[in-house]
Formats: sequence, C-alpha cells, structure tokens
Amino acid sequence: MSELSKLYATMMEAIYGETSLAASYIVPGKVLSAAAQLGIYQGSVKGGLVQALGDLFPASKGLLGEQFFDAMASRYVAINPSQSASLDHYGETFPLFMQRFEPLAELPYMPDLASLEWTWHLAFHAASTNAISPDVLTGVPLDQADQLQCILVEPIYLHRSDYPLLELRALGLMTESEVDAVDIASGGGCYVVFRDGLNTQMSQVSPPLYALLEELKKPLSFGTICAQWLSKHPDLELNVYTAELIKRSWIADFRAINN
Repeated sequence: MSELSKLYATMMEAIYGETSLAASYIVPGKVLSAAAQLGIYQGSVKGGLVQALGDLFPASKGLLGEQFFDAMASRYVAINPSQSASLDHYGETFPLFMQRFEPLAELPYMPDLASLEWTWHLAFHAASTNAISPDVLTGVPLDQADQLQCILVEPIYLHRSDYPLLELRALGLMTESEVDAVDIASGGGCYVVFRDGLNTQMSQVSPPLYALLEELKKPLSFGTICAQWLSKHPDLELNVYTAELIKRSWIADFRAINN
C-alpha cells in the first residue's frame, strides 16, 4: 500500500471511528489542536452525508420529520461509509436499512417509499433511450414477430407495493395535489419510474400492464411471452396492453433473439 493510500485509510478510520494516528498528520493551529480540527472534519463529512440522504429521500424526510429522519440518517452514515467521491452513489442501501430500523416497525410503508425515491434518483441521472416510432412497428413482418425481443426504453424501474406510494410521496413533498391525509388501508399498487424526455416521472399502472413489463424485462422473444400470457391470463387480450405500452412510449426497439 502506498503512503497516500495509507493516509487515506487512516483518515477514513478517523472520520468513522476512533484512531490516534490521524491527528499526527494534522498541524496544530494557534486556536485548535490537531484533534479539534479532526473533530470538525468528522462532523462536516458526516453532516454532509446526512444532508445528502435528505436530498435523495425528500418525501421520506417530509413524512418522518427532520429531527427523526436526520437521527436515523446519522445511524446509517455511522455504519455505511461513503465508497465513492460522488454523492450520487450514496444511499443505495438506505431503504433496506429503514426496513430493519426498529423505530420504523410501525411504519412498514416507509422502506417501499424510500425504494421508490431511490429509483427516481437513478432514473433522473441515467442516460435515456428514445421510444420507437409506431410506424416502425407496422413494418415488422408478421412471420418474424414471434422471434423478436421487445426492448423497453431506459431507464424504467418497476415497483410493487401494498401501500399507496404516490399519495404518500405527495404528502411527504406537500405537492400541489394538496394531500391532507393518506389512507394506508386503501391498498397499494404497481408503480413505474421512468424518463419522459428530460422529465423523471412516476406512474401507477394496472396489474396486467405491470406483469407484461416484468416479462419484457426478461430476455424472451415476443412469441414466448405471448404463449406464457395465454397460459397465465386467458381472459386478457395481450394486444390491449401492448398498445398501451406503445401509447406510453415505453418500447425502444425490437431485435432478433433465439429461445
């Protein structure tokens, strides 16, 4: 390990734990000792991560309140050091942490909401693909359609929850929808996080459309998906939900596949 790597490791240990070695690299000032200066840096780094989590999960913070959220985020930061120079990558495991966080035991919808917010963050920063023109679809030969794989646009993320996540998010953000309260017992649904041009959006979709999206994320030909659909949903017409995918601009391309 190089000297620079050793210095970095020592400083990281000092930020997230206790070490007597880090202070030896810091020149004492006239007012602050080396240990005091290190303490300020510790607080700055941890405080920055707590603030970053609040920015990444604004609806969760809004529902829980700043004091509770920041205390919970501080616990997370203490055991989950940042592994990247970019804060865009920090917080991926925060929803799982919330799921195991005992004080949230009576709020089981919070991890689902946080997971939805995390994928909104991912979709916002991801490179996007364009939807295929409906005119292109009419040019696909019928005898080849069964051997083609339908490719969804990117980014697109799927969530299934027992709770009304969009209403909870609106309440946490206090958006223009002016949600005063959310009936948790009203049930959940199927949610899609996606990009529409430069806009990152969330949408609730029907269970059949969600099921089709799940299948289209797999490396299967459209013919295979059709056969499975008829077996699982004999009373539902697949073309109705395929048309909805096209209308929503969620199909990016078709490509040949062997399966």
